[in-house]
Amino acid sequence: LPQILDDLEPLNMCTFYEALGHMVSAIPDKPDLVVAGLMQRPNYGWQRILELGQASLENLQGDDAMTQLCTIIRLNERLASSAGIAAIDQISRIYNDALNLYQLYSKCIHTL
Repeated sequence: LPQILDDLEPLNMCTFYEALGHMVSAIPDKPDLVVAGLMQRPNYGWQRILELGQASLENLQGDDAMTQLCTIIRLNERLASSAGIAAIDQISRIYNDALNLYQLYSKCIHTL
């Protein structure tokens, strides 16, 4: 899977994860474990960016960090929209962090 994802542009990745979500929704036993495996790489990137942000908020304000965070949120959305309830643990995992990021970016925009 990592080799395939390395060749894809962000929008193609979103489509790929949506297709994977459709396949996951057809799995009768423990589809949430499959979702966890599929999201391992994006979750690692998410966690890495958040850790950099804890070191300095300026790290979250860079274009690269914002682009990566947006892509990861889109991947989660596309997977969840097609996988359904199987993605609830994944969405729950990033939910509070996403809310905190939205609040942070909102404050940054407001101060402009």
